[in-house]
Formats: sequence, structure tokens, C-alpha cells
Amino acid sequence: MDLIEVSLIPYISVCYGSAAIVLWMLVLGFGLKFYGFSGQTITAFWAMALIPQLIGHTSYNWALKWFSASTIAVSLLGEPIGATILAYFIFNEKLTWSKLIGGALILSAICIAAYGEKPTTVSISHQSNL
Repeated sequence: MDLIEVSLIPYISVCYGSAAIVLWMLVLGFGLKFYGFSGQTITAFWAMALIPQLIGHTSYNWALKWFSASTIAVSLLGEPIGATILAYFIFNEKLTWSKLIGGALILSAICIAAYGEKPTTVSISHQSNL
């Protein structure tokens, strides 16, 4: 099986661009409102697009250059820990013992999975028939 390598910028351009087109088609097709929102709501929309999508999703794809897909997949389990930390600082949400214990268990599982993965060296020869 031939492996196809795609650099990050073309990948995210196609991925995010096609997602935007499909979402706009759905918004327009269902006649949903896309104007008249408050400045705070528009700021929230942009923050959701920038932070979790452009920074978060793109970072995971960028990391695939150095880590295996299984390690990246397991690391996604850390998302609730990040959300808890943000909720603590932004919304003054309390840290409970169950959150601390759960976070410690998740971090332990991520460390065990990452440590258990054996490093491999992969030799890929690329032949093009173009």
C-alpha cells in the first residue's frame, strides 16, 4: 500500500474549507439565522473557531509528524482536564476531589499509553508514476 504524505497547510485548507462550505450550505438550506448577533456572541464564535479548531485540531494533526496516531488519540483524553482548568480560571468553577482524582487517573492513563508505545523507525520509499 502506498502512503500519501500531505503537508499540514494543504490538509487543513481542504479539511476546514470543505467543512465551512458544507456548514454554510446547511445554514442557507435550512434558512437559519446568520446575522444580528451581539458582539459578545460573535466574539464567542470567533474564539471557538480559533482556539479549539485552528489551534487545537491543527496541533494534533501537526503532532502526527512525530507521534503515532494511537498516541495522539489517547492524548485527546486530556481534553476534559484542559476544560476543567479553563473553567476554574475563566468561570471560577470549583475544583472538587472527584475532578482532581479523575484528572490524575486520565493523566496516568495517557502516560502509561505513551510510555508503553515502542518507538519504531519507519523507512518509506516513495515512487511516483507521474
